[in-house]
Amino acid sequence: MKYNYLENWKAERKLWVLSKKTRLSVIDSESLTKRLCKIKENDFQVDVQSQQITLSKNSMVKNHKKISSSLGLLRCVNLVTNSLETIQAKSFFPIRFLEGKERFIKILGNRSLGSRVLSSKRFYKSDIIYIIDDSYIHRFITYSYKCKKIYVDEIFPRDFVLHGLDLFQVRRKVR
Repeated sequence: MKYNYLENWKAERKLWVLSKKTRLSVIDSESLTKRLCKIKENDFQVDVQSQQITLSKNSMVKNHKKISSSLGLLRCVNLVTNSLETIQAKSFFPIRFLEGKERFIKILGNRSLGSRVLSSKRFYKSDIIYIIDDSYIHRFITYSYKCKKIYVDEIFPRDFVLHGLDLFQVRRKVR
């Protein structure tokens, strides 16, 4: 997959109101769970809030314009650390795509989505949308593989900062 500079620049344009460190922390292309696990003495945990079958219009993806209405699995988790504020993550997986390795999303338990489903090289980030509201930054990511899609909403606090990042680390191609 080639790097689409203009598309990324246009999506990230909304983030210019944030501080430089916050902006770099939010646009980093590495997995959020990997980044949080790398912090020393962090005691990182995935706390599952709910996991239910719902319609897409009742879930977090109603703000995402490219989603057709469908029945799917909605998984809400909190990413808890000692050194940072709690980060919320919501994943929506349409039921019609639950086959093969993706079936295990139902039994992930306290593991992250990336540990089982997204760890394979099949899924790639096809679309990223940023929305900034009063106290949170939403990053809507669409992961695609052939016709399968997973929609993820990562909700960061407005003052979210990971130290030690520079522009070259943020822009690297992870996969």
